[in-house]
Amino acid sequence: MNVFLVDDEYWTLQSIKAKIDWSHYGMTVIGEAYNGNDGLREIIEKKPDLVFTDIRMPGMDGLELIEKVRKAGLENQFIIISGHSEFAYAQKALHLGAEGYILKSFDEEEISPVLVAAIKRWKNRKEADASQLMGLVLSRTSEANEEIVRILSRSGLMMNEDTKLCVVIIRSEDKRLTSGAHHTNVVQIRTGKFTSAYVMSVDSLDHFVSQLPNGSKGIGVSKPFTNVNDLADAIQTATEQSCDPFLTGRNGEMLPSANSDASLQELIMKLYEAIRLKNMPEISICLDDIQHKAALRKLTIRDAYRFYNAMMSFVYQYDEDEEPYLHSYEALMEMYPTVEAMLASIKSLIVQKLEWESSSRPDTVDSRETTSKFVNWIKERYYENLTIHHLAEQFSFNPNYVSQLFQKQLQTTFTKYLLQIRLDRACLLLKETELTVSEVAEKVGYSDYFYFAKIFKKSFNLTPTQFRSNHYQ
Repeated sequence: MNVFLVDDEYWTLQSIKAKIDWSHYGMTVIGEAYNGNDGLREIIEKKPDLVFTDIRMPGMDGLELIEKVRKAGLENQFIIISGHSEFAYAQKALHLGAEGYILKSFDEEEISPVLVAAIKRWKNRKEADASQLMGLVLSRTSEANEEIVRILSRSGLMMNEDTKLCVVIIRSEDKRLTSGAHHTNVVQIRTGKFTSAYVMSVDSLDHFVSQLPNGSKGIGVSKPFTNVNDLADAIQTATEQSCDPFLTGRNGEMLPSANSDASLQELIMKLYEAIRLKNMPEISICLDDIQHKAALRKLTIRDAYRFYNAMMSFVYQYDEDEEPYLHSYEALMEMYPTVEAMLASIKSLIVQKLEWESSSRPDTVDSRETTSKFVNWIKERYYENLTIHHLAEQFSFNPNYVSQLFQKQLQTTFTKYLLQIRLDRACLLLKETELTVSEVAEKVGYSDYFYFAKIFKKSFNLTPTQFRSNHYQ
């Protein structure tokens, strides 16, 4: 938390600096001024989170300083430095929006509660901003963009041609890296159960990365941008780069981004044909070629994700465009540690499919009781990372049989049925609880908060935040 000091008395200002153990509170004094005019200019330039200011100063007093800072659009906190005889002025300052006041004769025991309260307000505001940003980024409206600019500027991040911003994605199960972190001049957005996005100036990037503790599973950095319209794409590209350990098997490294290979689609078509012809040697060759592309950095996480969902759609015969088998990169990496493990699983599923097609199949006409068991099992575990394969294993059925049963008995697919249960539960939680959107996402089975917000908006034409607001109106 950055602090700025304004007082026309040199020794008073030096006393404030010396009396407080700023590092103990996670604070840094980034500047000082000895009159209101200089203070105003530097506050606007440096955008501190907290300002200590005297009330009576030549040229511009503390009350006028607060008013002009507010008119400049800054929302930093103010704490008044007051003498005993200036109590009425201090009260007026509080009325103007100052968060507290201290007497010039204070000791650290007296100032500590004021500082702790200021830190709490600062952290609460950053957390509220982060929660709001997720919905705003997805909205992509001019009104949402204006609010994003306001939130970023509140943390000292200005959207203009002179200031280049970037996004850093940290992927880790270590909560020190992805939750509860509060950085000055950095805006954090929790994008998933194990991921956070950090928006910052490019100038802050090296210092930010150097301060990260060890233990990250993946780090991604976007290209610099200066336009708020590019924020969503920056988050997406950084997210994809942070998934590199899934492709390389090496954690915590920032490697150059992989590039898609144009021949991948041709290879997938060869695989489809090999499956149709039940040519296992050719199937193995195609899957080995895909793994080789990953090793050569010619396969991106987007390629792997799309390939997996395309194969599941092909194996289980449903429309992938309506609802993907796995809903996010996060879900894919929760299921498989590496692309090698993913490809081995796909090969196993293809073998099962071919065996299923050549064997006698159970009659699905009188299978209502079995379907009812499936439905009850899903309702009890909808918040887990479920797939049709998990369901089939639980009841010792072939996944293809389960897929056919859903379509015959319920006139829907497994994935669409699971989606509806999750969305119904999400609506209930948004209406009846005060859980954050990210907490709701986790409770209904989505570890990727952005995907949850996106699929919610697709279904209801409202973001989760808008849905909740409409309910309370």
